[in-house]
Amino acid sequence: MTSSSLPELFFSALQQRFPKKIEGALAPEELFRSPEKFLERVHYSWFEEVLSSQKPLEKNLLSTALPTTVAEKLNVKSSSLGELYRSKLAKVLGFGKQTPFPLLSKSPFFSLLTYSKDDLVEIISLLPLPLLAPQIKKIVDKKRLVSFYGLLSETGRGLLKHSLLTPDLGSLPHFNISSWQGSAADLEKTLHRFGIFLLFQGIADEGESFRFYLSRLLDRGRGKVLLEGSEEFLAKDPKSLLFTVMKYLSNQKRDRG
Repeated sequence: MTSSSLPELFFSALQQRFPKKIEGALAPEELFRSPEKFLERVHYSWFEEVLSSQKPLEKNLLSTALPTTVAEKLNVKSSSLGELYRSKLAKVLGFGKQTPFPLLSKSPFFSLLTYSKDDLVEIISLLPLPLLAPQIKKIVDKKRLVSFYGLLSETGRGLLKHSLLTPDLGSLPHFNISSWQGSAADLEKTLHRFGIFLLFQGIADEGESFRFYLSRLLDRGRGKVLLEGSEEFLAKDPKSLLFTVMKYLSNQKRDRG
């Protein structure tokens, strides 16, 4: 797959994924019309961080501007008067330094900004699976294969099997299926750690503001990895990998819906 084909292919899949607004997300055109709505989707841990650094009076005033769901998480009271401080809150969170949504460069990955946190976490967990396909192809012990597949989610099993029939996207270093002895929970944790680094690599060329916005949809721990990255390992083609997983999930949601 060439990079020039990504936008056309992905935006076609995007139209199928977002025929209209879905719960917990914004259709891309809504994101452009109402960028202030994005603040309501920022993970509460980012608000928690900036509020803890404010002086008491400033903290109380900014707390009134918190989105209702965030105020509940942080056990503080929001207020209708908080609208007066909403722009100040956005500035303290760092939004004032970022490129406005309408001016972001077009990207096949722009729709990630419409995803919910749960969707992004799922993508992170799935990203390493196509890189396991080369190992799977070499395993002749059927019991080992059945055991490993049994540790994956239904979506994960489907993606891995799908990846066996598609072009090689590289391999996952420092992970050996044949010697894996951990539980399903251990595997999920291990793959998720690889996945967050793969997501960082996939969006590395999307610009600082894009990475900023996307990081705010995740909790601070995951979000900071998207901003700071890691050189633990380098994927062969992280953009195609990310596109493949997004497209697979899009098709799955379409088929179920």
